[in-house]
Formats: sequence, structure tokens, C-alpha cells
Amino acid sequence: MVGASPIREPEAVLSRDVDVTGKRLYKDGMTTVTITQARANLGKLCERARKGEEVGIIAGDQVIQLQPVAVRPAQPGEITIIPLDGEYVLREYGVTAPEWRNFQKREQARYARDKKAGGIVAIKGKFHPTQLD
Repeated sequence: MVGASPIREPEAVLSRDVDVTGKRLYKDGMTTVTITQARANLGKLCERARKGEEVGIIAGDQVIQLQPVAVRPAQPGEITIIPLDGEYVLREYGVTAPEWRNFQKREQARYARDKKAGGIVAIKGKFHPTQLD
């Protein structure tokens, strides 16, 4: 063809990793989806990965694989409570200082209202969640 550019393999990709159209092949048997498809179907994709299916999300020139991670319950003394200060909420959630102050005011007002209405009960002594059953 006149003017058509030949398909070039990226230098770092071996020929066995490229199909006849020049597109990069992913791991055989892995279901791959775009980020948009993953957003729309995240619950289903996570369930498939939990059941052992290899699922990958295409992000730019990489595939990010979903897979279960073994976790164990925290042992006493392992949990650290991180104070919710303005620096933390900005870094983790992108919440500005004025937004954080407004949230705190709203929650303090809600707490006072719920406490006055009897919706909040103080528990003294040792507490276990099964006491609420």
C-alpha cells in the first residue's frame, strides 16, 4: 500500500508477544478489560478473580491483575488509630481545610442532636459488639 506505514514491534517486546496485527498479547487465558469496563463491572470482576479466574485491567501500556490477597485478623496491639487531621484528610481524600472544618461542625451538630434524642448511648466498662444483639 502506498503511504501505509509498516507495523513496527516495540524494541522491548519479543515477536512471540505480538500478534499478526502488531497488537501486544496479554497472558493466555486472562480476561482483560479497559478501565471504563472495570468501573462498570468491578463487583463482578472481583468475584471472578476471587474464584480463581485471571482478570486484568488494561491501564496504559500495562495490565494490572486483580487477585485475592490472604489477610488475617489483626491481633491486639496491631491496630493504630490515625488521627483525622487536616493534613491527613487532604493527602488521603483531597479534602481542603475549609471542607474539613465544615464537616466537623456538621458532625458535631448531628452528634449533639442524636444524643439529645436518645440515639446515642454511653457504655461504661468493657464492651463487646455482641452486647448490641
